[in-house]
Amino acid sequence: MVCLLAVVSGLIATVYFVHGQSSLSSWRRTETIDNVLLNDLPDEQYYAKLLDHYRGGCGEICNYTMKGRPGKFFDYMEKTFDCRALYGNPFLDRPAVRWPPPRTIPACLYAHYTMGGRIQVRDQYIPSRYTHKAPMQWTPAYIEGVVTAARNSSFHGGCGPRETSAVREAIAMAKLSGQHILVVGTLKPWVEALLLVAGVRRVTTLEYGPIISTHPRLDAMQPAEFNGRFLNGTLPVFDASGSFSSLEHPGLGRYGDLLNPYADLMSVAKVWCAVRKGGKFLLGVPFRKRLDRIWWNANRVYGPIRLPHLASNWHQLGFVPDHGNANQQVWILQK
Repeated sequence: MVCLLAVVSGLIATVYFVHGQSSLSSWRRTETIDNVLLNDLPDEQYYAKLLDHYRGGCGEICNYTMKGRPGKFFDYMEKTFDCRALYGNPFLDRPAVRWPPPRTIPACLYAHYTMGGRIQVRDQYIPSRYTHKAPMQWTPAYIEGVVTAARNSSFHGGCGPRETSAVREAIAMAKLSGQHILVVGTLKPWVEALLLVAGVRRVTTLEYGPIISTHPRLDAMQPAEFNGRFLNGTLPVFDASGSFSSLEHPGLGRYGDLLNPYADLMSVAKVWCAVRKGGKFLLGVPFRKRLDRIWWNANRVYGPIRLPHLASNWHQLGFVPDHGNANQQVWILQK
């Protein structure tokens, strides 16, 4: 079930970044994004070449052989993040050029998606290219209408009442009143409304599609602006962040994003880079206690294998099960 969409696009023209892997440690200059994306290579060669560029700045994030140590609810993983390299890699936020996405995982990417064959793959192919023809308009009247609805316990946002109740409970447990919160991915501002009801000072939404917000406590950015402001030092340091039913999708191509086996891990690492030390992160993703799975290309399901990598460097405080059809466990994490 899709409740929020992942951030999957950006608009930077030329690649200038450092590869984080030891085998890719030299500077790569001069090659434009168009040269990489627009060519007639066979699919296997094409996606193998893209993989090289995805991993720029990835470093230990893309090392799926690293081991964690026992944590409060699942293994705790500690990795080194190169934040500037992550934000400076434009391939992490680009839309796909080839459409539709492959019907099955390309062979050159299979081990990367399945973390060495340890994650099950099942078929649920949903090509649904995501575009916005016009910006969403978040006027004060519209936002206040959603906020008024969110004060009612029967309110449900992008999923259903039980999922919404889980997010509401997680927000209360995290004690976010008076804070500036980053929300990652949205179709409509239901998580933002719940945060405003809880008394946060301000909400910034990071979303692929353009949003024009005139509400005094709610603003929005697209990835190109967000990445640029991080790099030039004008992005605020957020007190906390939240994402629900969003980060299980990046890199699968479902919404017109580039295939990237590590896109979810890199997206969460970028959130970590943007949040202050001690800040909370409410992470809602599909969860199974004993099972990791990829429903290609619909979404990932996180279990004991990939969840520790997704939550690298975040300390585990608590969780709220949603008890709904989406099976989106909401983890309360802290930097």
